[in-house]
Amino acid sequence: MTVRAWAVCLLITAGDQASKAFLLRRFPGLGDGSVIIPRVMDIRHVQNMGAAWGMLQGKQVLLIACAVAALLWLGFNLKRTFLPLRCGWLTWGLLAGGITGNLIDRVWRGFVVDFIDVHCIRFPTFNLADAAISFGVAALILTQGRRERSASTK
Repeated sequence: MTVRAWAVCLLITAGDQASKAFLLRRFPGLGDGSVIIPRVMDIRHVQNMGAAWGMLQGKQVLLIACAVAALLWLGFNLKRTFLPLRCGWLTWGLLAGGITGNLIDRVWRGFVVDFIDVHCIRFPTFNLADAAISFGVAALILTQGRRERSASTK
């Protein structure tokens, strides 16, 4: 299970970085992009100097420190917290891979490259790492809650 968790982490990180490299080659200018589905979704080159919804703009050192702390917590809790959960290896891989993908951007570029712009919902422009983190958090909440409910009924 540990190998699966690391494989998912590496796959998410590699996919995130590859998609950003492709975007930057295809749409090098800030704001450049293309309509994928009119009035629904665009691909648009955005540089995020903060966290989601514009929080902590320009606080790169703090955001890097938080990402490193989160990765350390994930590393220490892989076997104890995640592997006992149903598909916990997948949840861990999504979280670790997403955090790593955005951390690479913050350290290497000084900002996170975002490019998926969905218009049909009010949501900030995001990237594959952000999506992985969101799915990982949702899976953790669902599986941990289910585990606690089943433990309390025994």
